[in-house]
Amino acid sequence: MEHLFFRSYLKDAWWYTVEYKGTFFNIYNKSRLPFDSVAIRSTRYHKKTTEVLHYKNENDTCAVFWVLSSTGYTLKPYYDLRMKDSYVKAKFSPRSDCWKEFKNVTERRKTKQIYYKSCQYAVNKKLREPTSTKLF
Repeated sequence: MEHLFFRSYLKDAWWYTVEYKGTFFNIYNKSRLPFDSVAIRSTRYHKKTTEVLHYKNENDTCAVFWVLSSTGYTLKPYYDLRMKDSYVKAKFSPRSDCWKEFKNVTERRKTKQIYYKSCQYAVNKKLREPTSTKLF
């Protein structure tokens, strides 16, 4: 069963919201719920992604995902460290279990920082002013 959802991105001072469809499933344990993976496709572009939960902490506030995205015939595998907003604000530390696992799986691989402290300001501003979004 497909589920419709949206993701927002900030680029060049504009928020872009993209519509996606996702199908949830299990890769590691076929009989276990909740699901550990999702196949995602854009409803407007030729972009597909599979996201697999690699690691999550005990209280579900942060996780490491293995992601395989494709645009046409180009495949791009990478790991993604994700955290709940409350975890970022309260106690994130480079000594956390999620950070350690992320560093472990990305050892000797190129990494790219995409989150900065100023991102928190941008998110808070968007929540106050939702009219600055372009829907794609």
